[in-house]
Amino acid sequence: MKFIIIFLSVFVYSQAIEKEFVDNFLAKLKEIGEQCLPETGASTDDLASLWAHTIPESHEGKCLILCYHKYFNMQDDDGNLSKDGFLVALEPLKEHDAVIYEKFLKIYDTCSTSVGKDSDPCQYAADLTACAIKEGHAMGLKEELFLE
Repeated sequence: MKFIIIFLSVFVYSQAIEKEFVDNFLAKLKEIGEQCLPETGASTDDLASLWAHTIPESHEGKCLILCYHKYFNMQDDDGNLSKDGFLVALEPLKEHDAVIYEKFLKIYDTCSTSVGKDSDPCQYAADLTACAIKEGHAMGLKEELFLE
C-alpha cells in the first residue's frame, strides 16, 4: 500500500491486472484519503505526496498512512499489525494476480519481522511502508504498485 499502501500502499497498478479493478481500487483509495485528512490533521499536500509516491515528511502525513492501514484493518490505533486484516485486504488482489499477491505476502513477512516497532504508530506505519517499497523494488515490482 498501500504497507499499503501500502501496500498501500499500497497495492495495485499493473498491466496484468484488469483496468476496471485498478480504477475501482484507486477511487476507493482517494475516498479513504479524503476521509482520513480531518482525522489525522494531514494536509492536502501530504495526500498529494502519497499519490506522488513519496512518504510525507510531516508527522500528520505519516499518520495518514496509519489511517489507511487502520481502514484496511492492517494496523490498529496502537500500531499493532494484523496479518489477518492484511490477508483480508489483499483477497481481491489474489483473485486478479496470484503472483503479485504472493509477492505481497513475502513483503509483509519480511517487513513485519525486520522493522522494529516504534512507540509512535504513525512513524511505525511510515517505516513499514518504506520497508515495503524497498522489498517490492527488490522483487521487481513496478513503482506504480506502491501508493506510499
